[in-house]
Amino acid sequence: RAALREAEEETGLDPAGVQLFGVLPKLYIPVSGFVVTPVLAWWREPTPVGVVDPAETARVFTVPVADLTDPANRVTTIHPSGHRGPAFLVESAL
Repeated sequence: RAALREAEEETGLDPAGVQLFGVLPKLYIPVSGFVVTPVLAWWREPTPVGVVDPAETARVFTVPVADLTDPANRVTTIHPSGHRGPAFLVESAL
């Protein structure tokens, strides 16, 4: 529920069109120092999404899963703190 609430607040996602499958193991994000809980879901009824609050979200766009699994779109990036990590280059976005 928290993931859907956040998605609705930040992107305007209609949670009624999302089917939740499960929660993945918690994941520590070194750059931010936060522990996040990934939620696996299917957006079965896509609806318009966009930036709701520019203070929280800079950009919203959809990306086909095939673009994320394409090795040509995978890169390693360096955060200003010096942390190196995986990233994607899709639709002119890093």
